[in-house]
Amino acid sequence: MKRETGPSRHRVDDESGTFFTQAVHAGEERSKPFGSLTMPIVQTSTYVFEDTAALVEYMERKLHSKETGRGEYGRYGNPTQHTVERKLAKLEGGEAALLCASGTGATASTLLTMLSKGKHLILVGDPRPRTRQLCHSVLKRFGVEVSIVPTNDYQTVEASVGDNTRLILAEIPTGVHLRVPDIPRLADIARRRRLKLIVDSTFATPSNLKPLSLGADLVIHDAGAYLAGHNDLLAGAVIGPKGQMINAIQDDFARVLVITHI
Repeated sequence: MKRETGPSRHRVDDESGTFFTQAVHAGEERSKPFGSLTMPIVQTSTYVFEDTAALVEYMERKLHSKETGRGEYGRYGNPTQHTVERKLAKLEGGEAALLCASGTGATASTLLTMLSKGKHLILVGDPRPRTRQLCHSVLKRFGVEVSIVPTNDYQTVEASVGDNTRLILAEIPTGVHLRVPDIPRLADIARRRRLKLIVDSTFATPSNLKPLSLGADLVIHDAGAYLAGHNDLLAGAVIGPKGQMINAIQDDFARVLVITHI
C-alpha cells in the first residue's frame, strides 16, 4: 500500500459554499479514520512513523515550515485539534489558528509571547474581568506597563502610545458594558504607530464580524462562550498570520501554561 505523505489530498474544498457550509465542512477531511462521519477525538500522546524514510520526510517538511499532515507528539497538537484550528482560521479569514485550553489561556499566551519587561500595552474599554486581572496581576508583575483607555476615546489611545508601546488590545463588544470600539480606526492608529492590534471577538463571533478584514493583526476567542456555547467545554483560540505571530505563540504555549498555573 502506498504511504500517504504531506498534507491530506482529500480535504474538503473549504473555499466554496456559504459561511454556514464552511462552519460545517471547513478543515475537515473527506475520508475520516475508521469510516467515522465526524472527526474522532484523538487522545494519544505519541505517534509512530512507518519507517525511517517517513520520519526524515516529516522532519524536512517541518524544517521548511510546510504542512506535515500528521502528528509527532501531543504537545504539538493532534488531528482533532488541527481540524478545529483549520476551521476557525477559515471562518475568521486568517491563515492559521492556535487552539488553547481556555479563552484566558489564549489571551495569556498571546500577551506573554508578544510583551516583555519594560514594554507597554494599551487596553481599550472595559474588558472581561479575567482579562483585566491578567493585565494587572500578571503582566505588571513581569514589568509590563498597562494603560486603560475608554472605548471610544481615540485621541487618548493615540496620546498613550510611547516608545515602548507594542500592543493595543480591544474587545468587541466589550465584555461588561457591550460597548463597540471602532476597529478600523484602532487599526489605523496601530498601523501608523507600528503597533499590533489584537481584538477579542468572543461576543461578536465570525458570523457577525471578522476583525482581520478590518485591520486587526490577531483575533482571540473564548471558544467556550459563543463559538461552542453549550456550557460543556472550555477552550480558547488565537487566529492570524501563519508566520511569526501564530508560530511564536505556539512555541511559547507550554511555558505560558506553566507560568499561569504556578
